[in-house]
Amino acid sequence: MSKPPTETTQSIPISHIVIGPLSTRPVDPKSLHMIELSASIRESGILQPLLVRPGQRDGQVEIVCGKRRLIAAGIIPLETVPCIVRDLTDQEAMEATLIENLQREDITPLQEAEEVQRFLDAGWEVGVVSAHIGKEKTWVYRRAQLTKLTDAWKKAVTSPPDPEKTYGVHRWSAAHLEEIASMPPAIQDSILEKIDRGVF
Repeated sequence: MSKPPTETTQSIPISHIVIGPLSTRPVDPKSLHMIELSASIRESGILQPLLVRPGQRDGQVEIVCGKRRLIAAGIIPLETVPCIVRDLTDQEAMEATLIENLQREDITPLQEAEEVQRFLDAGWEVGVVSAHIGKEKTWVYRRAQLTKLTDAWKKAVTSPPDPEKTYGVHRWSAAHLEEIASMPPAIQDSILEKIDRGVF
């Protein structure tokens, strides 16, 4: 039986926290969400400590959960942030990252798909991903399917709405997008072009 990871809680200088290779999701510090998060931290502080693990160099730690809070704290800027330092293997760190990312309130279906696919590409079985996030296997399969959307569709879904193009595509449900993703790329783009022209 494996031992539970050891941990301590401490205040750590931001300059000692590194973003490791497991943290691949990009964060735009100029986004509205990050501006609001920075304002909230400036007003109330960081209410939930960041989860970090010992880094490869002495005195450094690697962020596991809380990357956006770390960046927002740096914008203010704060000198230190509260952290839970826990000894985690790569596998344990990836599990924690997966759960945190998929529990975000502002995550979109396409972001969910990219996150799920990242772990499937890393060799995780669908059943393992399903168990860790508390979703059915069919949900994992369906979300992963969204990564097959063409670049044109991904741009249309994630870009700010344009009243003259891609009518309502950004409001489409995950189920509708999954149906589009199941089609060959050429047909996907043909459908999007017709939507742009108002044919559909």
